[in-house]
Amino acid sequence: MYRVPGTAGDSEGAVGRRPRLQAAWRRRPSARPRRVLLLVGVICLLNGFDLAFTLLARQVGQFREVNPVARPLLERPAALVAFKVAAVLVASVIFIAFRRHRLTEIACWGFCFVYTALSLVWTTYYGYLSRCGPRAG
Repeated sequence: MYRVPGTAGDSEGAVGRRPRLQAAWRRRPSARPRRVLLLVGVICLLNGFDLAFTLLARQVGQFREVNPVARPLLERPAALVAFKVAAVLVASVIFIAFRRHRLTEIACWGFCFVYTALSLVWTTYYGYLSRCGPRAG
């Protein structure tokens, strides 16, 4: 409650200052760090699927890598695996370090959206191959 200086009920410590009010949602612990950790796990899982689908498509043939960084590594599967694991590991460490920030959660949701869309592309690709055969194109 705000007290006017010099009136009854005025206390020495609160003269002229409004007490700081906090919304109820600010007082309870945030669920954001837990959501970010869950999203990082989903990102790692979807990245593993992407890596497996990429390596499988490389073996089937008729596959062109659109990632300019991963394209030269496609001929060396061990290097591709190391690159993908290192990239996701670095991103995961960054996300976990800043897991309490709203922007981190937004970025994790963005990554999940992109990897989910990529999974749909892979599903379409393998569905096409199963109907038409690996030599279609």
